[in-house]
Amino acid sequence: MKRLSRLRPTPALVIALIALFVSLGGVSYGVATGYIDSREIRNNTVSTKDLRNNDIRTKDIRNNEVRGLDIRNSTIQGRDVALATITGEDVKESTLSQVPSAARAARADGAAAVDSLRVIGVRSVAQGGAPMTLVQYGPLTVTGACVADMTGPRAEVRVQSAEAGSSADGEEASFGDLGTGAQAVAAVTSTGPRAIESSPIVASGITVALSGVVSLIADGAGAGSCRFQGHTVVSGVAVANTP
Repeated sequence: MKRLSRLRPTPALVIALIALFVSLGGVSYGVATGYIDSREIRNNTVSTKDLRNNDIRTKDIRNNEVRGLDIRNSTIQGRDVALATITGEDVKESTLSQVPSAARAARADGAAAVDSLRVIGVRSVAQGGAPMTLVQYGPLTVTGACVADMTGPRAEVRVQSAEAGSSADGEEASFGDLGTGAQAVAAVTSTGPRAIESSPIVASGITVALSGVVSLIADGAGAGSCRFQGHTVVSGVAVANTP
């Protein structure tokens, strides 16, 4: 009897054997039924070769977990981005090339070539008053003056230049070299209540030019006055640019 009692398993051994069988049975049961969860998988042991191709879905990835380092360089294409979702803050401006039309705008800062229309609104000058600037572009200045003549006020369009070698032309006169001071290139004198004249004008410096049409009105009524209006197109390189 003593020998049989020595061969009898102790309670601790029985409990240990039961736990072993249960654990082995649980794993076997899970394998047999296909219900293995994360508790049966050792951390950091599942690799790419254990995953079926094209089987990982959006619901399997935690929101906001995929980062730039998880994406292979140069693999994102336009079809991967929703329409109208890329904004200016997503683009590095220094990497963009210049828009063709912007190149012309960049030259219009007063220090590069420009071509633009200048409208001369109605400008009134009293007879004997100070001449009024109609257009100024770079060294070229076009003014309107109203001087007293024998029969009434005389409206004059004058051109002057701060650049040597400049020239001008109009209905009244042509100057191959403006020299110094303002030169009248178009004029009309009132012989009654009102006289009107329309004249093309051209002025050219070394680096700039302007051309256009100016109307002149000399009004002899009352104290007498003159009015000017028209338009010019300016072009060239001008450091100073005043409308």
